[in-house]
Amino acid sequence: MDKQITAFVEDRGHEEFIKEIIQKIIRVNHFTFKPKVRFANSISGYGKVKRELRDFIHDCNQRIISFPDLLIVAADSNCVGYSKRLKEIRDIVGHFPSLVSYAIPEPHVERWLLIDPSAFKSVFGKGCQLPDQKCDKNRYKKLFADAIRNTGIKPVIGGLEHVHDIVQNFDIHRIQNADQNLGKFLQDLRNVFQNWEQMVSKGTSV
Repeated sequence: MDKQITAFVEDRGHEEFIKEIIQKIIRVNHFTFKPKVRFANSISGYGKVKRELRDFIHDCNQRIISFPDLLIVAADSNCVGYSKRLKEIRDIVGHFPSLVSYAIPEPHVERWLLIDPSAFKSVFGKGCQLPDQKCDKNRYKKLFADAIRNTGIKPVIGGLEHVHDIVQNFDIHRIQNADQNLGKFLQDLRNVFQNWEQMVSKGTSV
């Protein structure tokens, strides 16, 4: 049976990043399993993520729907910081029996897309600068789109159409060391996936 991943994300940027980073980790580590990834929320912001995540946890606990093998919750820290955002989400998740991994960019996910200038240059022919961590609404969406525009390429949907190419060119070791929050998330995924791969090698159904 295939492993099931359910991801709650607050917008399209998170969805694209999570989808691609899962595939990147699988490819880099030569894992052979192919998880099924379901995105439960991807367009309506953090407030709706919290509401729908709470309903999802309830429905799982009531056996209305099946527990996933891994639950991923992705939300920008915005101005509240990593620790507070993590606590807010953990208070909702509670003692969930499935594995849970948290992707909490500080302050916004677009900063993670600029974290590897070499990967950016591989895609666009010109590098980018890693921005600071200043909290400012829509700042990083603009910085990401402007970085692409500065290479002579016009971003169509804010640059999200290029997430696949950027992430697949990431140097995993470099980005893991470049951002503590991203490093935690990548290590969590790698640990979970290594356990799944060991199940494959032992002939256990995954």
